[in-house]
Amino acid sequence: MTQWHPIFGHLLRPVLQEYYDVQTNVPVGDLPREADIIVLRRASTKDPPFRTLWNHLTRWNILELKGRSESARIADVDLLVEVGLGIHRRLQEKEPESKIARAEVAFWYLANHLGKRFLRDVVQLTGGLQTVSAGLWRGRILSRPLWLVSNRDVPIDLESASVRMVSEQTVEQARELADVIMASEEMWHHYGPLLIALNRNLEKEFTAMATKRFKGDIDWDFIVAKAGGIQQVLGRANPRDLLEGGGDKTLIDKIGVDGLMAILTPKQRRELTRRIESGKN
Repeated sequence: MTQWHPIFGHLLRPVLQEYYDVQTNVPVGDLPREADIIVLRRASTKDPPFRTLWNHLTRWNILELKGRSESARIADVDLLVEVGLGIHRRLQEKEPESKIARAEVAFWYLANHLGKRFLRDVVQLTGGLQTVSAGLWRGRILSRPLWLVSNRDVPIDLESASVRMVSEQTVEQARELADVIMASEEMWHHYGPLLIALNRNLEKEFTAMATKRFKGDIDWDFIVAKAGGIQQVLGRANPRDLLEGGGDKTLIDKIGVDGLMAILTPKQRRELTRRIESGKN
């Protein structure tokens, strides 16, 4: 199964990194739970310029992302709160002088689609939800903000591009997303390979759009090669050969570290980390 949260973390960084530290592998408790958790910690005193989705980020944020094919489950919210409280406690222990209030720690649950039944169950769990905008709801649990995001339903803009990239897309939505991503060449180089890998039927169309937008000044060898590598990764069921030494170095070069981490299971990622730390090849 594709591990989407390293990809999501990779996509978040160009938008948030000036203001937030993005952490994708956070140990929780003595035996880490295999959850797709991302922690966003405010890393700047400057006021972020966000106006839509990420305008609601607090000082510390614990995000749980469900993959494209995973259904939202109310039990996930219980686990998010459990893990989030543990992370809050550990961060507070490391930074006792910070004195982070409960209201400054937000829990985020992001899934491909949040249906009426799931939202009804969350209301029963928390006592109430407020619709903030399309695909976004706000609640409160244990005096902490709880944000629910229906990834495929939030409006497409630069802030939500990372969320929409890891959700299901229609052809028209993919085109709208491509247009938004092409706001700058830097964003296109960061997001373009994955967008093409997920929409190979639109590769020629996206190529024409980008060539026109950037007047031909774009490294298409890089974009196409990386898109091909990512597509192989997304369709590869067993990444053992990448971990156990035979590995396709050309493929790893194409997909980068985030692409490699995305196809490894949590157990394999820990094994890879262990080998690196022990100095083994």
